[in-house]
Amino acid sequence: MRLRNGYAFPLRLDKLPAGLALRLSDVWNNGDDLVNLVRNAYWALHNRAVLSGAALGTVTATPELEKTATTTMDIDSDAVGFDMALAFLMVIAPEQATLKPAIKTAAEAAIKGTVAKGEAGKPSAWVGQAFSLIDCIVKQAHTTAPADLFTGPGIRATADVVHACLSDLLKQLNLQGTLIELLDTVKVLPETVETILYPLANTLAEQVGGIKQQKPLATVQRRSSGTVRFDGIGDLNLATTPADLRARGYTDHGNLYDDTNPACVSYEKAGQPLTYSVEPNGRVLAIRAGASGTKLSTEIGGIHAGSTLAQLRTAFRGYQIHEYLNLDFGQGTNGVVVDGPGGAIAFSLDTAAPAQYASGQATVTFVNGVGVSGHAPTAMEIGC
Repeated sequence: MRLRNGYAFPLRLDKLPAGLALRLSDVWNNGDDLVNLVRNAYWALHNRAVLSGAALGTVTATPELEKTATTTMDIDSDAVGFDMALAFLMVIAPEQATLKPAIKTAAEAAIKGTVAKGEAGKPSAWVGQAFSLIDCIVKQAHTTAPADLFTGPGIRATADVVHACLSDLLKQLNLQGTLIELLDTVKVLPETVETILYPLANTLAEQVGGIKQQKPLATVQRRSSGTVRFDGIGDLNLATTPADLRARGYTDHGNLYDDTNPACVSYEKAGQPLTYSVEPNGRVLAIRAGASGTKLSTEIGGIHAGSTLAQLRTAFRGYQIHEYLNLDFGQGTNGVVVDGPGGAIAFSLDTAAPAQYASGQATVTFVNGVGVSGHAPTAMEIGC
C-alpha cells in the first residue's frame, strides 16, 4: 500500500493493525538517507512506519488481511529531537560506524533481532546507541503539545530533552572533556532550527493543529480475484502496460483473425483465464473473462451469473446502461454494457422473450469483463 506524505515533515503511522506489516523494503523505501534509515528502523521495531517529508512510503498487506484494515497517522512529534540527537551522535562516532551501507546492514540485523551489542565504534554498537538515545527522547519528550513543537519555547523544550539524554549517553560511554563542551551546542540549536530550518513555523503549527483535530487515515481492502470493477478485475486493472503484463508472465498471442495488421492482440498467461486485449501502441483496451465470467461478480451490487436484468438495472442506477436486446451484442446474443468511472463492464444475457427483457426477468449468463470506454468486451469476435 503506497502512502504519500504531503506535509513536508515526517508523519508516523500508529501501530499497524493485523493484516498490515513492514517488510525490509518498506523500511528502506520510506526514506533511506542516514537519518531516515535509522529513524525508520527504530520505529519498525515498534511495528510503526514513518513517512519522511513530501515522499512516498509503503507498507505491505499480508495474507492475514482478509477484509479491510485501517491505519491512522500523526505528525512525528519526535522528529526534531531525533534529528538534533543524531547530528551529535554522528560527530562522536568513528567514521566507519556512520557509513550508510554499514548502518543499513546493522539496522537490518536489529530489525531481525539478530544483532549483538557489538564492539565500540562498530556499526552495530552505533545503531544500538542511536536506538537507546531515541528511546530516551521518546519517553521524555511528550510534554509539549504537537501544535507547539515549532514555536521557540517548543523547540527549546525539545533541545532540553535531547541535552539530558545525550548527557546520560556520554556518561555511559565514559566520554568527557571537549565532548561535554560540544554537547552545549545543542543549547544553541533551538535558535538555528527556528530561524533557518523552520522559517514557516506558524504555518507548520497550523498544519499540525489540523492533523490533531482529524488524523489522516488510510484504508486498504483486499479485493477478491473475482471482483469486477469499472477499471479492472481483482488485482488486474486497465491502467497496466505490456511491460507490466510480461513481468506478470503474460505473453503476446497475436490476433486470431489478423496476423499482419491487427487492431489489437491478446495477452495470455498459462493457468490464468483472464486475457488482455492490447492495441499495437500498447494501450490496454479490455480484460476478457471468457468462460471464467460465470465465477465473477461486480463490486457494485454483486451482480453475477444468475442475477436478473432487473437487479442489474437497480444496482447500476445512475450509471449509463446500454442494453443490446436485438441479438446485437455479438454472435447473435444479447447483453448489457454499463459505463462508469475508469471503464465499462459487459454482461451477457440468456435468451428470453421480449416481455422478460422488458420486465427484467431475463438473467445474466456471465460477466464478460471490463474495458476502456467504447471497448467493453462484448461477444463480438475481434480476434483478441
